[in-house]
Amino acid sequence: MVWAEVLAGLARLAEEPVLEANGTTEWLVIVLGCLGLAVFASYVSLKVEKVRRDMRGE
Repeated sequence: MVWAEVLAGLARLAEEPVLEANGTTEWLVIVLGCLGLAVFASYVSLKVEKVRRDMRGE
């Protein structure tokens, strides 16, 4: 599943520091990644709802 791969990637990011900044950079990357996924999911949800409305003729 896609979510399993995303979670595995986030786990790898948490283990390997992106930059040496006392661990804050890893969490920043994880948080921004999760926010990006949430925004993308919202966008897709809105598009799907619009297509459904258009198909019903509303």
